[in-house]
Amino acid sequence: MKAPEQKEKAPDRGQELSSNAGDSHRNPDSLGDLSPGAASKPVVDEPQPDFPVIAQLNFNTKGERMSTIKPGYHVITSGELNRLNKFAPSLQTTAQWYLKELSGSTISYLYQDHDGLGKLSVQFSDENFAHLTGISPKGIDMKQVVYNFAQGIGSYGNIQVSHAIKDKSMVLPLMPDILSSQSFVFDDLSEVEKFHKIDLSQAIKTDDEDLLLAIRDVDGVGIPASVMRLKEKLSESLQGKEKIILGIYRHRDGKLDQLSINEVYVKDGGKRFEEILKIPV
Repeated sequence: MKAPEQKEKAPDRGQELSSNAGDSHRNPDSLGDLSPGAASKPVVDEPQPDFPVIAQLNFNTKGERMSTIKPGYHVITSGELNRLNKFAPSLQTTAQWYLKELSGSTISYLYQDHDGLGKLSVQFSDENFAHLTGISPKGIDMKQVVYNFAQGIGSYGNIQVSHAIKDKSMVLPLMPDILSSQSFVFDDLSEVEKFHKIDLSQAIKTDDEDLLLAIRDVDGVGIPASVMRLKEKLSESLQGKEKIILGIYRHRDGKLDQLSINEVYVKDGGKRFEEILKIPV
């Protein structure tokens, strides 16, 4: 997987109108204080992303003026920059993992929904990564950010960061846990006021209850909108709403891969699920 050319193109479905990571878009980080066993089958022969430059990620800026500040963001301070660099190695690893496991794919979560089977499908693109990190380098297209971080490119004219950057940097390394069937699905958050206000309808919560991946429904398509650190007040509002994940599958380049299966509840290795998911999502 090679980094895209710096050429403008129309944004993917469900993305914001601007293709620049430093431009304005709807921001889910305004939430303020958001602060059964399983086994996975390894996916073999997975192509590795091509990182032409493998340098250790380290952020620095020239302090250039930023004409547009996104809602819920601010220009990074020197203290925040120093702190961000303490998390830079894990952020680089997460970017590389994102390109390998998520980018350009649809992840389908099959879960227990009362007496039936529910399905939550989430589309992950290159552009989503910048939103999830809460880091917007000046003048860099959103689709390029994940490649820059994976390759160790951290020098920019300036950087905007989410007001929630402290919490985000702490939980981003936990993102691989969203591909474990020990996680949980929230398929209807319409009654949770803080989510309803900013049009976030679904979420994935990791088993350790530290990370929440919030999902926005755009014309029936799930789009990853924000990574949040799950704090006590929000955790209490979500109690009793989670659904048990039975299996997790990835559609990419015409191929269906089983990523994780909950063997406590699924006794056929997921064969029935694979038949269901052969129908295009």
